[in-house]
Amino acid sequence: MTPTAVSPPDAARFLDSMASPDPSVRRAAAAFARRRGAGALPGLADLAASSDRAIAKAAQKAMADITHHAARPGVSGEARQAAATLRTIAQATARPRMVRAHALHLLGFVATAADVPGLHALLADTEVGTDARLALERISGKAAKR
Repeated sequence: MTPTAVSPPDAARFLDSMASPDPSVRRAAAAFARRRGAGALPGLADLAASSDRAIAKAAQKAMADITHHAARPGVSGEARQAAATLRTIAQATARPRMVRAHALHLLGFVATAADVPGLHALLADTEVGTDARLALERISGKAAKR
């Protein structure tokens, strides 16, 4: 199953449902998160910074569902798109440390040698340097080891 193209109103409706105070509405939206693809990751990262722990946790789980779905065999294009989006989230110093660290954790599942320079640059970041190192350790090949 490939992610469906999401129009802006559908994306906004999905994120509104993920931010709902009603747990059943959040669960219903989260059940289809992986269909939203990498394009939903930035909005979910915003929700993951919510002061409402239930909303933040649901957003983090939806981010993980999207990433793991993109990491499945045979869909390298989805994995590349997820990796690029997660890298952008992780590099955004205005985001909370927790959100950046979660993005780096997930990036370790979809990153390739092409992501090594971006991760290497984050090693010096005092907030997420260790998280970047852990993501690098998940990448196979010589580029990450260097």
